[in-house]
Amino acid sequence: MTLVSTVVACASVTSHFEEARLSALEDPGVAPTDFAPDAEILLSGSLLEGLADEAVAGQRLTGTLDLGLVAFRTSLRVRHLAVVPAEEPDAIALAARLDGTLTARSLLGDTSTPIGLDAVVEAALGVDRGADGAWLVAATPSSIRQLELEVPGMARGAMDSWLQEALLEVLPPFVIAAPDEAGLPVRGIRAHASDGGVRIDLRTAAPRPEPLRSPAAMPLEGFRVSISTASLVQVAASRAFREGPLAHGVVVEPTSLEPLPGDGRHLPLALGLTLWRPVGRGWWRAYEIEGALTLDEAGGVSVLPDTVVEVGHSRGALAADPLAALAQGSIARAVERTLTLSWTGATGARVGDASAAVHLVQLTAPPGAIRADGRVDLLR
Repeated sequence: MTLVSTVVACASVTSHFEEARLSALEDPGVAPTDFAPDAEILLSGSLLEGLADEAVAGQRLTGTLDLGLVAFRTSLRVRHLAVVPAEEPDAIALAARLDGTLTARSLLGDTSTPIGLDAVVEAALGVDRGADGAWLVAATPSSIRQLELEVPGMARGAMDSWLQEALLEVLPPFVIAAPDEAGLPVRGIRAHASDGGVRIDLRTAAPRPEPLRSPAAMPLEGFRVSISTASLVQVAASRAFREGPLAHGVVVEPTSLEPLPGDGRHLPLALGLTLWRPVGRGWWRAYEIEGALTLDEAGGVSVLPDTVVEVGHSRGALAADPLAALAQGSIARAVERTLTLSWTGATGARVGDASAAVHLVQLTAPPGAIRADGRVDLLR
């Protein structure tokens, strides 16, 4: 009778584990075009300006315009970009400053003069996939307006038209976000200009995504990222089951996450956690952990547990250390990877000739979500 009971108990644990695993690994498929976002990234105008400036700084515009009796050769270098209001929909506009020399060659010889060029470049926002299949949000220069160049005594029409074409050729597209690099699996993405910056709506790969209850306001500087706590838990659970057992064959499944208002650097939270051991005489233990999401001095984020309460277990469950499991498990990494978002301009990445690092500066807990504000430091 004892043997039969043990076999039944083991089978029950195994079946419940498999049910939880299949639920966590369910693929939601590609999101419809009109999806309600369960995560969002907001890039301020000042951040876009810094990224664009570094991406194109030093780009050189050279070429020759032959008008028959006289030919003009330019050698211009991009010195600065600034974000200005755009005229085209779903685009950002960049005021570009270039300077260099203009050489006129004729039968009378060569004459060189220093020149400056100011232009407003409209860069269209677009979403595409890289060679590795990762999502990319990029701004691609598409048109030139307000070209200002003073060259006395020459036909401006031909020169202006030629410079516009040459400028579009020399200014490269630049990636402003790559959400997949953050360890945040994405099934849908939209990008559009908003309040002087760029708003990126995301549908994560959570099997049952819970939309954000309200959009965040555009930050004045840096970036702002928000994610639904329900979706974050599902993403973390999916990662936990994909990664498989930790020490002693235990799989750590995050089951709930409830953040509470904090002081900006410490965000109190309650975390539900189930430890599964689906092999041998299988067992499970469920816990509620109270702790905090905390910013460190380097601008990273970590989950610091405080108290642990066991809320249930299967018959014959062995003793376990939920805090060690929390430290090793996927929930802490999921939170950190999601909030410390990575794009071209993230930790270890390069933007033009600069290295870049992301630093979180504030954590908040709007209803049903976790939100982080941060900055990107570009270092030469």
